[in-house]
Amino acid sequence: NEIYVLDDAPDRPLDEVLLRNPASRRVRWRPGTRMSYSNPGYTVAGRVIEAVSGTRFDQFILERILAPLEMKTTTFTGDVNARGLAQGYEARTGPPVARRRIHLRPAGAMHSSPRELGHFVEMLLNWGERRGGYVVDPEYLSNMEWPRTTAASVAGVRAGYGLGIYSTLDLPYHVLGHQGGIDGFLSAYGYSPSRDVGFV
Repeated sequence: NEIYVLDDAPDRPLDEVLLRNPASRRVRWRPGTRMSYSNPGYTVAGRVIEAVSGTRFDQFILERILAPLEMKTTTFTGDVNARGLAQGYEARTGPPVARRRIHLRPAGAMHSSPRELGHFVEMLLNWGERRGGYVVDPEYLSNMEWPRTTAASVAGVRAGYGLGIYSTLDLPYHVLGHQGGIDGFLSAYGYSPSRDVGFV
């Protein structure tokens, strides 16, 4: 009831979206001890941005992140049937899946191109900087990259989930990044600060 928009209604305000399923925000463990990925958590963060800034979350992200990174066509509110968007499939032989909007827009309704998402990865590799200006404070970026659960901290393990960025040792070297998907679509980015290389 909080994933796909099943009617043609316009995007609901985030405070209304969060009222659809309050149980999805029930805390199962003492904060800081364990991690469970949460799409509603990103929606809560988006709503906090709106409450503090007085601006819609997507407009705030556009002004603070996307514009400085020259991500000119990237949007959270794009028409899902617009030209230039990839077509998704669940099987090699088709049929294509319908493009759908989601209620939890801060968790994954961003439409972007590989080139523009590459600008984001470039900024991450350069400790928050791109073309001579800081987009994200390097200290804050460091907090995003490090897992913060008790188990990770006690063991000194860097693999896990930080504040929006995962940290993995799946490859022979340390990789940071994030991925996401809906029916028929999957996107991912990753980067290795030690190798100074990234991918989209």
